[in-house]
Amino acid sequence: MVSFDKVLDIFKEFSLIPHPSGHTDGIREYLVSFAKMHNLAYKVDKAQNVIIYKNNPKKPTPIIIQSHMDMVGVADDPSIDMTHHVLHLIEKDGFLTADGTSLGGDDGIGVAYTLALLTDNDEALPSIEGVFTVDEETGMEGVIGFDMKNVKGKALINIDSEEEGEILSSSAGGAHFDVTFEPFVDEVKNLTSLVVEISGITGGHSGSEIYKRGANAILSLLMALKPVSSKIHILSLESGSAYNVIPKTAKAVVLTDVPDEVQKTILLAFNSYMESYKKTDPNATIKFTQGGKMSGLCMCQPCFDIFLNLAFSLPNSVIEARSDNENIVITSRNTAFIKFSHEKNGDDKVRLLSSVRSNDDSKLEKTLEQLTALTKSGRGKSDINTRYPAWTYKKSPLRENMKKVYKKMYGKEMKEVSIHAGLECSYFLKKDPSLDVVSIGPNLSGVHTTAEKLDLASAKRVFEYIREVLIAQP
Repeated sequence: MVSFDKVLDIFKEFSLIPHPSGHTDGIREYLVSFAKMHNLAYKVDKAQNVIIYKNNPKKPTPIIIQSHMDMVGVADDPSIDMTHHVLHLIEKDGFLTADGTSLGGDDGIGVAYTLALLTDNDEALPSIEGVFTVDEETGMEGVIGFDMKNVKGKALINIDSEEEGEILSSSAGGAHFDVTFEPFVDEVKNLTSLVVEISGITGGHSGSEIYKRGANAILSLLMALKPVSSKIHILSLESGSAYNVIPKTAKAVVLTDVPDEVQKTILLAFNSYMESYKKTDPNATIKFTQGGKMSGLCMCQPCFDIFLNLAFSLPNSVIEARSDNENIVITSRNTAFIKFSHEKNGDDKVRLLSSVRSNDDSKLEKTLEQLTALTKSGRGKSDINTRYPAWTYKKSPLRENMKKVYKKMYGKEMKEVSIHAGLECSYFLKKDPSLDVVSIGPNLSGVHTTAEKLDLASAKRVFEYIREVLIAQP
């Protein structure tokens, strides 16, 4: 019988390999080497997913255990390159964190669970098909390219949830909604430069934490700049790390001939705006750095006003929630990226990128249509990409069996929930509607941020629970 210590050792081992989305070659090589080391059959498919097989002749019907191998790589220090940075894990007070970066518990703990189970020789366990997908965090490219012919199992346990004692039965669909705005660019000469930086926004996962209705660093910055739009020239705007992350920081570089007046007005506007977010974002701050005289190609002032109207016309955060419970979100939009600066190649577009989610596919389409119309009327251009379907509720023998095991182990009911985040489960079901799918996981907080932490006691219990579930499967 494999213990949780094995799980933790595996997690720590592959944490030494950088594996943010789009950079999973190293972790893929690790998975293949792991399979070879333990004499397990494996396959790397065309989409670069890895499937590892453990066969038990006494219980030949396999269970699919699925997780994704990529992580959202973010760091407090902007100079850290997460494509090469080795995570520095800290184990303290019963939690596992990473020093100054995200931890990658989403979905590293699922990977570690699966690998440990693949090495467990307990004959009471069934055959297992471990599926490790790529780039879930940036558009689910791995599961989109997954060929169901690579597995035989008809029951799938997705380990990509973040609340112990919950079993997921449905999730949101979504899409990326990208806006480009083409301003005129003016040459501005010999004005004082002023760097405006917002930090300390709580941020979080744009699906599972959007219900908190916290501040968004991009909109906070734009709102602070709005009262001085006629007195500044925008040299650059920058914020965002990933579509599924509520941005925590944002930066603008402006040129002005009245820097002290502008700074005072921006500060007042920021403080006024953040009054509404005292509870969700108590640590939000704004910083100013005045430079010397400089010249540059800036967004024309009337164009910036037009862009502000466009940006604020697009709904952000919760668009619709359940009437009986405002914390259960149905439809939302997260303004995830902004980028503007004059490029030598003449590309002077403002790029405002966002993720849109809904637990109802028809409402998702309606929202995307509305956003498209608003963008057009605001003189912008829109592009919709990376769509993924919602996972809709259906009966599940696997789910019922897991609930029975949970009650037997812990003497209480397992909570069945729907979440406002996208899961790969929806694509597996789209490919094979007969598949029986659930999603579970241990307590994991602050995902997609540098505050991410894994509750080790919870992680241990969930691993032991999964073993019992597998043993109890008919």
